[in-house]
Amino acid sequence: MKKLFKRKISFFLAMIMCFSCVASASAVEVQDSSEESDSFTITVIPNEEADQYLPEELLEAIVEAETAEDSSDVSVCGTSIPKKSKKWNLTSDERYDFSVSTTYHTIYSDYVFTGHSGKVKIHLHETGDNGGEYIFYLYKRDGNKTVVMSKTIDQGTTKDYTVDGIGSDDLVYFAIVPTDNVHTILKSSYIKKG
Repeated sequence: MKKLFKRKISFFLAMIMCFSCVASASAVEVQDSSEESDSFTITVIPNEEADQYLPEELLEAIVEAETAEDSSDVSVCGTSIPKKSKKWNLTSDERYDFSVSTTYHTIYSDYVFTGHSGKVKIHLHETGDNGGEYIFYLYKRDGNKTVVMSKTIDQGTTKDYTVDGIGSDDLVYFAIVPTDNVHTILKSSYIKKG
């Protein structure tokens, strides 16, 4: 029952993000380096709206990242919700490697990313062979609004994306959401400064 509830909440969150008040997001440019050219769906929502659905730990990490100095905490697991004092500077800490294995749960990045100088590169290597899909969300927190970039991606593929037009002070984080209870396995994936 609890798994079904979490799944419904994840789906509800995804639907709200997709159909929320869409504003102009022309400043964000996404380039797909894969063979087929397809782009992210971009939605702009107020931070308050984005915050109401975030897990408490991620919200704490964002608030701290917006108000505190760099932290020296480092971890490399990449499969849990960000916790307090979890900023990763893509300039000084360099590339952030992660792996994800999930069937029912939304998995958030362990960190809120800074030091990207306005551009990030994302490498997603999904090894599942169930014929399903997963959704990759990239969040860009800019002042009083959050830009949500989402992309539904086929399992068993490797995708490379470059996202620029991010403000140098913007906070960036991501989430992986499995669809239709299909096991999603990302290995050797990363986000780095563009």
